[in-house]
Amino acid sequence: MSLRYWYRKAAKERICFLCDQVIQRNIALYQGEPVHYGCLQKALVKKYKCMGCFAVLNTLDTVKANVAGREERHCGYCGSPVQPLYTYQPPIINIIPHREVST
Repeated sequence: MSLRYWYRKAAKERICFLCDQVIQRNIALYQGEPVHYGCLQKALVKKYKCMGCFAVLNTLDTVKANVAGREERHCGYCGSPVQPLYTYQPPIINIIPHREVST
């Protein structure tokens, strides 16, 4: 199927499965499903690590599961919970501008 085919479809059939919004432009196909190109690029970034098989995963390799009423991400290969790959955030440093002292 060409991308022109997807643009001719009704708006309710052009829903991005990653953000659940109607695709107006920049359409891409992932496994035959329409998706925003920007959403697909964000989803392909490796940002999770599996606690069971230690695989490094992107958003498309994970699955969502409801555990005790809370939605969590799990590995799409072994089903173990995942943790964020980069948990370190650099400290916020406030720089005070230097004032010249007149004498």
